[in-house]
Amino acid sequence: MRKFLPELKIVGAMLISKEGRDILDISIPNLMKWSDWVLLMLDNESKESKEIALYYQNTYPDKVVVEYTGLSRLTEDQEKERSKGLLRRFKRLHGPIRQAIFDSLQNRIKKGEKVDILLFPDADEIFSNSLPELLEQFWAMPDKKAISMNWVTVFNDMKTIFKSNGGGHTRILKFAMDFTAIPHQKFSHYVPLTKEDRLGSRCVLIHLSQLTKENREKRKDKWKFGIKGDEELCRLDKDVREMTPDKIKEVYRGEAHCFTRELL
Repeated sequence: MRKFLPELKIVGAMLISKEGRDILDISIPNLMKWSDWVLLMLDNESKESKEIALYYQNTYPDKVVVEYTGLSRLTEDQEKERSKGLLRRFKRLHGPIRQAIFDSLQNRIKKGEKVDILLFPDADEIFSNSLPELLEQFWAMPDKKAISMNWVTVFNDMKTIFKSNGGGHTRILKFAMDFTAIPHQKFSHYVPLTKEDRLGSRCVLIHLSQLTKENREKRKDKWKFGIKGDEELCRLDKDVREMTPDKIKEVYRGEAHCFTRELL
């Protein structure tokens, strides 16, 4: 039984495509931890990612629901084309892919289900243990409809982070029937949200994109992302999930402890 905001219905949603077990076995349980139930939406998914999603649905049938966007898939040849097939498809369909989540939840609301807060991280993102305090603050602010979150990115393990943090992406919503992901807005700032509608948050969202060497190699091959040269890293005294935003900000203000080249 969730102890914070017990009177609310908190729903988690996650889009899943090509992520592997090394990431999903962290991100899915984390989302389940904070939510009454979780919607896993599969899109152009791999065999492995589908098997993982179905495992969680079969293991936790009262907690996890798996659905499909139904959008056209890429062939293997299309995915490999110039090593950017996946990225081009995602950019072209970014809005409709995310809209599939909204459509599903809005249809449930029409049938009488309740959704007060939507937690909507990417498949390689998790929330720290400071989330309950943030949600309580957010719910007590009637003028705020969403939270724009700057993430902390881990490297190799949960006690090493990049000294720089990511830009603010909307990951939490006081869900409503008028929200739409079409047309696609930069940083997932959904229509009709304005800047004034969003509460800012730093250091509660954690990005796992560089957590394992396997995942870094996978991203470099498929998405042409990966490490941009030699970047500064900071070591933490404990797991980043257990650190408060203020403690992480103190680390950011200090000196870097090492560089990516030293840990590759």
